[in-house]
Amino acid sequence: MATIGLSVVSPGAAGAVPPDCAEFATTTNGNGSALMLDTYPLKTGPYGDCAKTSTDGVKAGTRLYFWCYTMNSYDNKWWYARVDGTTDYGWIYETHLTSVNLSSDADTSTPVKECVFTGQPAVGARSSVPATTCVTSGSGPVLATTRPSFSAVVTDPQGDPARAEFEWWTADGATLVGGGISATVASGGTGSVTVPAGALANGTGYSWRARATDGATLWSPWSGLCRFTVDTGVTAAATATSATYPRDTWSGAAGTAGTFTLSPPPGQTATAYLYALNNTSPTSKVAAAADGTATVTLTPGRGGMNRLYVRAFDAAGNLTSALGYHQFGVGRGAEDVAEQPDRAMTAAETTAMATLEPLALTFLKNRAAAITGENPSGTVPLWTGMAAQEATGAGELAQARAALAADGLSYVSSTVTVDEGMVQLSGSGNEAYYWTVESAALTPAAGSDEPANEYQANRVFVFVRDGSAYKLADESLTYGAHLPPVTEPAGRISTVIPPSVEEATAATDDEALYDSDPSESYNAADGMIYPDAVQATVAGSDPVGTVEKVDDTTAEGTFSAQAIPKGLCYSCIVKYARKYAKNRNKDYRDFTKKGGDCTNFVSQALRAGGWKNDTGWYRSDKNWWYNWANQTYTWTSAERWSRFAPRRTKALTNVWQLSLADVLQVDFNRDGRIDHTTIVTKVTKKEIYLSYHTNNTLDKPLSSFLKAYPNGWFYAYRT
Repeated sequence: MATIGLSVVSPGAAGAVPPDCAEFATTTNGNGSALMLDTYPLKTGPYGDCAKTSTDGVKAGTRLYFWCYTMNSYDNKWWYARVDGTTDYGWIYETHLTSVNLSSDADTSTPVKECVFTGQPAVGARSSVPATTCVTSGSGPVLATTRPSFSAVVTDPQGDPARAEFEWWTADGATLVGGGISATVASGGTGSVTVPAGALANGTGYSWRARATDGATLWSPWSGLCRFTVDTGVTAAATATSATYPRDTWSGAAGTAGTFTLSPPPGQTATAYLYALNNTSPTSKVAAAADGTATVTLTPGRGGMNRLYVRAFDAAGNLTSALGYHQFGVGRGAEDVAEQPDRAMTAAETTAMATLEPLALTFLKNRAAAITGENPSGTVPLWTGMAAQEATGAGELAQARAALAADGLSYVSSTVTVDEGMVQLSGSGNEAYYWTVESAALTPAAGSDEPANEYQANRVFVFVRDGSAYKLADESLTYGAHLPPVTEPAGRISTVIPPSVEEATAATDDEALYDSDPSESYNAADGMIYPDAVQATVAGSDPVGTVEKVDDTTAEGTFSAQAIPKGLCYSCIVKYARKYAKNRNKDYRDFTKKGGDCTNFVSQALRAGGWKNDTGWYRSDKNWWYNWANQTYTWTSAERWSRFAPRRTKALTNVWQLSLADVLQVDFNRDGRIDHTTIVTKVTKKEIYLSYHTNNTLDKPLSSFLKAYPNGWFYAYRT
């Protein structure tokens, strides 16, 4: 049987045609009765244009007994009926009836029926695309489309062409949703219609039926209703979880395999999944277990933000329309970020900067507020792992604030800005690195003798786009050898060391001439353990009030001529350091973004005072020099300078023994590696003052310095 071309019309609109009233002969006898609403004649067919069966109309109030009904080509319902107490039969339009009772008749065992006519077309086998069987109860089979096609075989007793008419209803058959009629087909052919777009809703149950028509005046009775449910695939996304690589958290490493569990959308089932790592078009397929989940093992091939994309097949074979993803970080987050690239930003990066810079600034203001007690400046969306990290950091900053207050140092307000920012977007644009320099000042309470705590800090932020918004995934200080600000949580003082600096600090056996690991000694006064090299004076101790170097008297202090090595000018060291503490000497290369500029600055000052080049291999701890093309590792690296220092300096046993032009180094984490280098630029009877780069600072009180970093190890050197 051939299926002829399809057409779709609105429900019941088969088209009006002049009736051949003689075709509507029927012997179908069913149930029901009604009263005439008004006086109107019976007709020879189910149309107003058909002839009257008698001259007089049937009077209002007269009872009619129904035999059967039909829907004419106008989709109007007509009843074939007998007038009570007579043998008069004919057709009456339902609008002329009242008190319709479909269960009242002389033969109560006969139900209401649809008329069958002599020569009436017939509807045969029905089918659908997608293919289903007819189910008359329950939810019915699932159709994976909102536009199914319905088909029916239609025949005409006279062999004339016929058409198939269809209707789709709510699942319970109570409400007509829509309908359509096929193109004309040969008798015995198959007529079909396709449900128009927008008629059916996903996830909803429906039913459908069919009948045949000669396209003019005769129709077959309607078939029974066949139920179905539309399921085009769940709009919600499948999910994934992993203990190795939790969502929105940094863990593992590139090349380390992880196990991932794929799960269907909430409240749904799944038979299989498609998945891919960092590819939005997943093709790898895995069958679901009996519980609807599946487990796969994947190995991230790169660090940074990764995404496992997943889609699920439901029971109907539909693929979820939404693409789910499990987002996770591989590695150490911001600590794995390379140096800031030396290039201009793209247009997309410039656009992203407008969003990321305010987020970073708000984050840093909130850090400062934790020390000053000010109200937070706003909220910053955080990755799950970052949120946990900051919760811990908030506790550490609260302890730091309490410790400062216990030492008589309370900050009450702050000013924070960011500048020199740059954004770099990943290839997908979902990950963004933001480098910036934080500049801040913390103001102490009124009446305090302490100066404002001013600092700068180089930072890198890692933002990850989740949907249309960015979340902060990680943040870190950068360029290792610089002073972490007091607003940095203790657990976050873990610096990023660019490859060039890592190489500089990883000495070979031949180069490791001096052991930088500190020995320890116990200070009974506070119960703390300090390196023997520098045992910091504790609260209540008096700073050293005199200095040893005397060759000239300046506003900064007194020099001790007796201790000056031949040819060394301590006043020159101090004057140079004071001049360039806040503003870099452009005659020297800048290492601020190449590992930190603190040791480079101190080396310059020492050179200005007469330290001579100690030539040799630039990677050796025995050598110290700088020229137009290169410099030794000992010139720029805090750790490597400490290895060279015994050749030119003497270790002091107490930080309060420091004098003008002396050097103080710090190991913030007590991990055996020197992190920062400073130089003494001012001494009074009550205080020693330090200057340094990264962050560019002039005359930082040593007492404030020690209070800010109570867990550090300090190494003092007489130059």
